[in-house]
Amino acid sequence: MPQHISYLIQPERSCNNEAYIAVLIPSHPKDGLKRTIIRKTWGHALIQDQWPHAKLGKHADIFFLLGRTSNQLEHQSVEQEAHTYADMIIGDFDDTYRNLSIKMLFGLNWIAKNCAETKFLVKIDQDTFVDFPQLMNLLLNNEYKLHNSVLGKLYYSPWVLTSGKWKNDPNEYPFSMFPTYAGGPCYILSTDIIAPIVNMSQYIPYMSLEDVYITGVLLKALGAPKYDLPQLHNFPEEETFCDFIADEKRLLSTTRLSTDQLSELWQTITRGTC
Repeated sequence: MPQHISYLIQPERSCNNEAYIAVLIPSHPKDGLKRTIIRKTWGHALIQDQWPHAKLGKHADIFFLLGRTSNQLEHQSVEQEAHTYADMIIGDFDDTYRNLSIKMLFGLNWIAKNCAETKFLVKIDQDTFVDFPQLMNLLLNNEYKLHNSVLGKLYYSPWVLTSGKWKNDPNEYPFSMFPTYAGGPCYILSTDIIAPIVNMSQYIPYMSLEDVYITGVLLKALGAPKYDLPQLHNFPEEETFCDFIADEKRLLSTTRLSTDQLSELWQTITRGTC
């Protein structure tokens, strides 16, 4: 599927040759402010190896993943942004919720071709924050067993939802339970499994539920191992931003952040105190 989608815009560079991880952030043409906040906060710190009060240990690279827009002003703005930052992968498909799986497979295809020297791909939603020094340390300590695999907050054989935002289309998936999958706000793929995922998508019927399809259905078809990382918080809990700097209860991630909340969280981490 993604092999037949053309690029509207792609970076004129590949991953940094020394990058240990590539970070892929699905975005939307209208979300320029969200991308700007990421570039000014954790994105900048990650790329520059300058995380406040912590050592990353390895290099990283970041790319935003988008589809096309029919709004001419949005298109012009995105073109200028892509020229300025050289970190945007834009495909010739409608940027809609229904096409999330297409978007992600398109991005994975680019990563497989341009970031093959990295060890891991970290998919992260733009409203999600991850403590990358913690995550990097975890990957470095477990790299030996994470080949051809996915790491994330696992949902074990959950019942299919028939209503709400994440309801299943029975024409896409006719069964009552999903295979075990990693939640969408953040999951990690070993780079060596990315090309097999893209190839397998040519033979498995399409599903619009991106995390279920990619980390559940396609990885099950590949027989790939899945490792649980329960520290990834996919739903808001009784947490405060101070929990990201507290030694006794240091969080790994949180999600559903507004741009103001992300800026506030980053200020807390930069100060190192509450």
